[in-house]
Amino acid sequence: MPISQAILPLRLVFWGGLLCVLDFTFSYSTTVNGHTSGVRFDILNDLLGMLLLTFGVYRLKQFDLDGKYRDYMRIVLVVSMINCVIALMDHFVFSRPTLLSVGEQLVSIVTLVATVLFCTAMMQLAQAYALHRSAESWQFTRLLVIVIWAIPFGLLYLSTLGALVVGESFPFSIGLLVIPVLLAMLVPLVHLFISTSRMKREAQHASPLEQAY
Repeated sequence: MPISQAILPLRLVFWGGLLCVLDFTFSYSTTVNGHTSGVRFDILNDLLGMLLLTFGVYRLKQFDLDGKYRDYMRIVLVVSMINCVIALMDHFVFSRPTLLSVGEQLVSIVTLVATVLFCTAMMQLAQAYALHRSAESWQFTRLLVIVIWAIPFGLLYLSTLGALVVGESFPFSIGLLVIPVLLAMLVPLVHLFISTSRMKREAQHASPLEQAY
């Protein structure tokens, strides 16, 4: 399968991820007898973004590489599909039962793992087709995701999950550090988009020998 077949899926992953990140949300809700209900509308729709991303992942999974590539992409695909359901639910405002909140926290943890696996799979794909710059870029993206996202967010999600299970609140505040922390959290995201764009460009200009695997 030529690496040129990865160009469209990478575009879908890029734009789908961008739609999920950029939020312009309007919501309407009412509370009756302690129960909140309503709807939420996102101009840059997260559900559309997740659908694009999921289809891109599905197409990328079709590459038949040696090793764990397809296993990793299968996990990423399943997690993406679950996040599509969550994105759909997020259109509706309602009081979430504890069990659902616990499930969402678990999905958040699994999503972090899936993001690391996606970076690993893309690195393997780039290596298989001798896209050396892309492989190095994905390797660095994976490192950023692990250090800046997976470890701190994983601990945060686990703490929140524990609080939900025991029925207690989990107070969390970073105070004046909010701006530098948010900027730091953007670094893996920006580099992920850079790696996606770089691999797309490198695939477009790959030689005939690099096109074949």
